[in-house]
Amino acid sequence: MPHITNCSLVHSGREPGPCKLCGTHDHTKRYVHMCQKKDRLPAYYKYVKEHHSIEDDDCICRKCDAKLTRDSRLLSDDFTPPTKRRSVELCDSASNTPDFSGSISGSCSTFSDCASVAPNPCVSILGSCFLSALHCDQDCDISCRVASVEPHKFKNCFKTWDSSQQPLPHSSDVKVTLCEHHYREYQKCVYDINCCICDKSLKYSKKFVNISPDKHDHFNLYITEELNVEKEIEFESMILIVSSSVNSSELPDIRCFDVHDEIRKLDPVLWNFIYRLTANEIEEKELRRDVFNSWENSYLGIDDSCLRLFPRLFIASCIFNAQSSKCGQPLHLLLSDVLDKYSGSSTELLAISNRLGATVSKESLRRFISSRCIQLDKEPNLLSSDSFTVASFDNLDKNQKYAIVGTGANKSGFHGTTIQAVTPKPSVKHDFTYVPKPSESGDPDQSASDTCVKSVSRSIPSDLIKALREPGDNFGEPSNIKVNRFTRLSLDDFSISEVEKVAWDKHVSDLSAYCFSKSVLKTNHIVVPGLKAYLAYDCSQTEVSEFHSIAVLDETADSKATVELTLNILYGKFQVGTKINYLVVVGDGKSYDILIKLKSEYGNALDWVLPYPGDWHILKNLLPVFMKIYYDAGLKELAVKFHHGATLKVLTECTRFPMTHRFLSHVWEAMFRYQVESFMRSHRSPGVACFDNDFQKIISVILESADITVGRDCNGNLEGDIQDFKVWSSVLEQKDRFSMMLQGVQVEFDEWRKLSSEKSETFRFWDTFIHIDFMAYLGLYLAIREQNWDLRNASLKNLACLFTAFDRHNYMRMIPYHFADLLTFPVDVIHHFKAGCFAVSLSGDNFFSVALDEAHEMEINLKTKKAINTFSLPSLTAMTYYLPYRAESLHNLKVQLDIESGQSGKRKELSKSYIHSEEQTIFQYVENLKVSSLFVDDLVGGLHHIFTHTTASSDQADSLLRYRYYGSEDMNNYIQCFLIRVPDISVKQPHRKRRNLKTFSSPKVTVHKQKKEIKDNKTVISCLRKQIAFSKLSSEPVSDLDQFLALPRAICDAEGIPMKGQKSLSLHHFRSRYPDAFLSALPTEAGLTAVILEGMFMINSNPAPQHKNFGDYAKFIFDRWIVRSYKQFSASEIHVVFDHPNRHGCSPKDVERSRRDSSVQTSDPTVLSSVIHTGLSLPSSWRSFLANRENKRNLVNFLSYELLRLASPFFIEGSCTVITAGGFDDDNHDKALGISCLHVGIVEFAQLSGNHEEGDTRVWLHASQAAASRVVIYSPDTDTFFIGLPIVKSLKKSVFVQTKETPYEKTFIDMMSFISLLSHDLSLQGIHHIESCIQMLYICSGCDFVSFFHGCGKKAFLDGFYQNAQFIAGDLNLSTHDETGLCSFYRLVASVYFAKHRPAFRPSASISELYNTIELGDGLESHTALVKIIREHMWERIQSEDNMLPNSDALQLHWDRSCWVAKYWKQAFDNSMHLEPIDKSGWIIKNTTVSVVWDSDVNIDKVEKTIKWYTKGCSCKSGCTTNRCSCKKSGFSVGGYCGPGCKCQNCKNIASCQNELPELFDELECFSDTELDACSDIDSDSNSDEGEDEVQIAPSHPSEQFQQYWDTFGFLTGELVPDL
Repeated sequence: MPHITNCSLVHSGREPGPCKLCGTHDHTKRYVHMCQKKDRLPAYYKYVKEHHSIEDDDCICRKCDAKLTRDSRLLSDDFTPPTKRRSVELCDSASNTPDFSGSISGSCSTFSDCASVAPNPCVSILGSCFLSALHCDQDCDISCRVASVEPHKFKNCFKTWDSSQQPLPHSSDVKVTLCEHHYREYQKCVYDINCCICDKSLKYSKKFVNISPDKHDHFNLYITEELNVEKEIEFESMILIVSSSVNSSELPDIRCFDVHDEIRKLDPVLWNFIYRLTANEIEEKELRRDVFNSWENSYLGIDDSCLRLFPRLFIASCIFNAQSSKCGQPLHLLLSDVLDKYSGSSTELLAISNRLGATVSKESLRRFISSRCIQLDKEPNLLSSDSFTVASFDNLDKNQKYAIVGTGANKSGFHGTTIQAVTPKPSVKHDFTYVPKPSESGDPDQSASDTCVKSVSRSIPSDLIKALREPGDNFGEPSNIKVNRFTRLSLDDFSISEVEKVAWDKHVSDLSAYCFSKSVLKTNHIVVPGLKAYLAYDCSQTEVSEFHSIAVLDETADSKATVELTLNILYGKFQVGTKINYLVVVGDGKSYDILIKLKSEYGNALDWVLPYPGDWHILKNLLPVFMKIYYDAGLKELAVKFHHGATLKVLTECTRFPMTHRFLSHVWEAMFRYQVESFMRSHRSPGVACFDNDFQKIISVILESADITVGRDCNGNLEGDIQDFKVWSSVLEQKDRFSMMLQGVQVEFDEWRKLSSEKSETFRFWDTFIHIDFMAYLGLYLAIREQNWDLRNASLKNLACLFTAFDRHNYMRMIPYHFADLLTFPVDVIHHFKAGCFAVSLSGDNFFSVALDEAHEMEINLKTKKAINTFSLPSLTAMTYYLPYRAESLHNLKVQLDIESGQSGKRKELSKSYIHSEEQTIFQYVENLKVSSLFVDDLVGGLHHIFTHTTASSDQADSLLRYRYYGSEDMNNYIQCFLIRVPDISVKQPHRKRRNLKTFSSPKVTVHKQKKEIKDNKTVISCLRKQIAFSKLSSEPVSDLDQFLALPRAICDAEGIPMKGQKSLSLHHFRSRYPDAFLSALPTEAGLTAVILEGMFMINSNPAPQHKNFGDYAKFIFDRWIVRSYKQFSASEIHVVFDHPNRHGCSPKDVERSRRDSSVQTSDPTVLSSVIHTGLSLPSSWRSFLANRENKRNLVNFLSYELLRLASPFFIEGSCTVITAGGFDDDNHDKALGISCLHVGIVEFAQLSGNHEEGDTRVWLHASQAAASRVVIYSPDTDTFFIGLPIVKSLKKSVFVQTKETPYEKTFIDMMSFISLLSHDLSLQGIHHIESCIQMLYICSGCDFVSFFHGCGKKAFLDGFYQNAQFIAGDLNLSTHDETGLCSFYRLVASVYFAKHRPAFRPSASISELYNTIELGDGLESHTALVKIIREHMWERIQSEDNMLPNSDALQLHWDRSCWVAKYWKQAFDNSMHLEPIDKSGWIIKNTTVSVVWDSDVNIDKVEKTIKWYTKGCSCKSGCTTNRCSCKKSGFSVGGYCGPGCKCQNCKNIASCQNELPELFDELECFSDTELDACSDIDSDSNSDEGEDEVQIAPSHPSEQFQQYWDTFGFLTGELVPDL
């Protein structure tokens, strides 16, 4: 995890360093601050404050801190020298002990005041030198000096002097006579001072440590302990130290565990011993520098981090635990609690850790938990204070890690309720005075500050459990008296009051000044903190709130029983009626709804409950409303462009409040600032100019006074943003002045907004967002943060209509009720709310308070979630009191271990990184808004999308421009009808319908639409059943197995989309049959090689992470495909060909393109501009980018030129010709461009130009025109191989088609070898034009133009062809486009279906044998009959019509489409292709949309009439005896009889004899579709036929016979009703 420096915690807005004392910068940026030493080291703090001018937040480097530490200990008055310490002899005798001064100062030449180094004044005399024996050359008459000397220095100076022969005088003051020469030598030795410890010379040292006599004992201690002078520690004393620490059975309080306090409780000898034993090299060095450390004081080191102290404290704790397991060391107990929490209270793990000495036993932990719960229940808390206190409760949901694995209630996690009490401001006292009763006085000896208790019980007393599980019933039974408390109210009471309007106006003014200031500051490249930090600057601190956990219940909060239990607990805990008369209870939306309903139900019994809705939950529920209104109107484009993945999903679904709130806040500020820029750009009035000039002057003064260096461009403008704390402070100090300056401009700005809103509905729509909707949202948000009650109410009243307008049913009722309820609250509660007690402060920073329900989530819920480990009822009961205690303990431990930061939100928002990130995001939004139609100068007209310019419909415009009016209207109706209950309104309690206001968002599909396939199956089953019933009644077999679906489902789906299959299976079949034609490497051949690459497969290569823009991607494509092909094949030519979609207008492939596009989300945002260039950034999702056809074509245009540009310098010697074709849309349309050694620059290759639409045909044009003798075509598309199969023989070249290119496998097809093997296949002997036949077989069995057959793939058709080749193409030719080819195709399809359903055609053993049974000759009629026989025999085998062979008409249309494709492919060698009209070959074009004609009109009409006959009819209820019966009317039913589709009752209108029934169906063809549709509109008859003329009909069956006839399978009884 990143390291948090001290500077970031003390002064986050200022850079670390330099040191206040030495002025140097520490490269580690680790400094010490006095505010961190104030409480822990008061003596040190006092010394530094007295001797140095250092502030609390000034930085001090580690070196200077060590010096200050030594100085402070040296001059400390309360530093007592230790006793029983062995001193170190500094000299030969006590009299020669050096006397040092007590400071670090002095020069080597000034030692007159130091007795040990300065000699006494000498006397000049005449005499002989004391050292004359050392060859002294001085005469005796020459003056000598009498000097006081030190014997040991004298001996060191004159080492040749023999003290035994000439001893020094024995006296306290040794004086000798020395000549000038020896005197000077002695003086040099005296001044050549050596260290008294290491004996090193200090001659050239400029500083000394001088120790005064009264500090000698301290100095001796230093030498003894710090300089490896051994000190013997008595073993018995160490045992006594350990024993004295373990003789305690008290269990400590671990909630406020502090590592420094625990260390101070240890004996310093033990702690210092452990510290020295575990010190690393750096710590050992610091120990040596700390001269005055003693064994009587615990050494903690100079590093403020606790990470090195915890292991040492654990060692000490292990020592105590090893001597006595009954010793409850705080750290051991804390570790046991942590292990119990994270292990799920594992008994075995706790036992193992206990026996290893790492933790206490589980019994000790349980004893501690029970003891702590008892103490927590007894100690004073918020419930007994006289401060204004609020209660809150909410859900607590925590799922188990592997909840999905298990089953049962306990396996799905914990879903309970937490109850919390909070004192928002402890200084605000409750007005109700409480005098304790004599019986309630506590024991004076029982102190709340006790931190240790004794307990031997492992279970919590039953009275504590009962108080939570079974509290007394404090409000009895529900009341029968219902009273409306709001009858005296009026609509004016729900409007904004004058006081609230003042707060609202100030809020609008502050935010306007903020955005105006930031807009102008940004033009000067000055960045200031965000909105909250801007408003909070120079604001006083607020009180830190206090919290207390009341209970954790194993019941969900969103239930009436749980709320009743919660109220009973609160009643007892707060002693309602004794200590307080009322209690504010806060809950989320659902809980608040239950509270107000309970108050209404119980009446006066719950008058003490004052329900309050959670403001944070109101904010959360507003965000989806804003996203519904504005997201699809333009915010979506911003979100998609700058956010991706999980963040984008969160914004779309509005699932996380912080992310969505931050996004909308950034958008709001960006739009406001862009609106300001537009105003100041288009409205340059004198007032605006004056404001701008005055603002610029203030900025200039601020920048001149700031000691910063800024870069400027050639125009004198600042380069880069200025982020300096001094500049920030100077700017923020002027914010009140900015507001005053803005007052005049604000009037002009408002007038400009009003005029623009009248001209443009789009301007008005977004202006509402900026200045009304989100301004009110920010008002509510900031009111909570700054504890502004009036602003809170004004903002919420402005927002209330949004809940009503957009059908948020809970809050549309709760918000008006809340305002009505506030008017009935006690006056003192309202006063407390005005004082800010409706929000709480966690840090004490103003503008950083949180709502009551938000604090509940951040305090008890969050900490309890982290502390809870098991969800069983017994464990939860025992942990009810202890869970919050554990949460606080765990949080405190994580803070000390730097796992959780204690950094407040204010410090975070003042950090430079956070401010830079926020400003960068807003700046990007502003830049993106500049390319939209938002706030443009000439914006007029109706409402439209600001990015896509989509015009809103009339319903959308009405909803988006008038939703506040609709919401206010509905809310006022609700207030009058349901709250106030106005008696004289015209309509009481009107039933409100959902508004369902229309926005730019796509309507959600809320009703499940049945799949077409299921619907078709129901239709078929219904018709078959009625057909069987008809056959049974008529005693006639079914003569014609009708088709009940209009589409041939074997070759298309229910929507008419062609069936799709796998084309590549055909090559797999050929590879197994002709393996010699499939190569893994090309054979070695002499001559030149041309490589032709199909570019549409090249661009499927995904960019690598290092590719940032399209220039990088083009270079990647060039290297991967062109350069590698050149090196791999030694290519002399490289051709890159692309598709040119719709070159000839509407194409049959449009159907396939539509199918592919249908699988791509239409809302895919990855769409770039029409021009792609090298510097354009790559999209985040390459697949999504290519899914858009416009993007793909733009990429092809770009690569067609860019690959040639890259090839020019690479092939500068002309070693290879590079050509691109098919990717040009400009003047080079249809041309092939390239580079070669024969030309300079990019030139046209006319012989390769062509109007081909598909790249798989263009490759063969290039292959035919290539100069090389060997051609390698890279195309994984199977179509490419089959296009060239019939025509490649005409090329006098070796042609290889490469279908696979991977590092592990390469596949080449030798075209010439394949044709040779094909012609020599024994199964195909005697078949003419076998290559064309194979091509036609491939086309008609399914390709990109023609549909596949359901259940019959490429392998089935190839197997059928090879097994029956002589029957299919022996006397016929599959490749011809006439009747002969059609008959051959019929035989091919019949062979495939015969093989698949062979048992149905017994006794015929083969398809040819079955065909020979038809006695209609060999013409088209016999082949049509063959298809019909196949269809009839398949009825007993198929499960649905998907497997049914299409009829002959559908197959003929399929054959026509296949012939068109064959003619198209045959022109692959031509430069100019001429295509036949597709509307004559089985397709139809309507409004430039191509669709397939699946069957003839005759067959489709017959199917529709059959379905209508079996499923549609009258629904008469009177026997169908009058002309009101639709069946009796002329033209609907044959003979006027009711048919099988009728649903009439007691029908008498049926055929008189069974002989007439078969004739009915035969005459169905006489009806037209128009007549059937017209008759089907009449669904039912009236209940009475009175007054109608009776019509004479033939005698009929009774109604029972009719029902038995038509209801054989239960249609009339409702068992099955066809749904068409």
